Amino acid sequence: MLVLAIDPTVAAHLPVVMTDLPVSLLSATAVIVAIRAFQGWQWKDLAACAIALGLALATKHSAPIVLIFVLGSGTVLALVLPLSWPDSSRLPQFVKLAAVAIGAPIILWSFYFFRFAESNAGRDVFNRPLTDKIPDVRSPAYRFVLKTMATSHVVPRPDIWSFADTIRAPHRGNMSRR
Repeated sequence: MLVLAIDPTVAAHLPVVMTDLPVSLLSATAVIVAIRAFQGWQWKDLAACAIALGLALATKHSAPIVLIFVLGSGTVLALVLPLSWPDSSRLPQFVKLAAVAIGAPIILWSFYFFRFAESNAGRDVFNRPLTDKIPDVRSPAYRFVLKTMATSHVVPRPDIWSFADTIRAPHRGNMSRR
């Protein structure tokens, strides 16, 4: 991964407003670090995993898929891998997994200085207001989830806006045919 990160072609594209390359590198890094983290359950490896996941989350709104994969894999491994003696409890692994699950979103929120809105003004500056964007989503279930996310501030507003845009995107072609 380090070779890819310092490759001149890759490095040349990191500052560009392209998110696919950085999210791919960070997601791959998170998975690779998670493999090591879930083998030994050492705090330093788990911290590296949380940092890589958090950076991926901050890079692109599609990164929650990687977060779900890593946390799901960690859950399965915590249940399946044999326990080391004298510890006869799986609780320490689940506490450490919870630390990863909490640490990654903290990294994401830090990129927004722990503000819900992307600007100091506290309102929608760059895109249509979220209250106008969510009704564009045709599925009542998705609208409910997006409204709940917006109300609970589970992730920053730009991510919710991007989720709404992505969910709505497949329906654009169908709407133009009518």
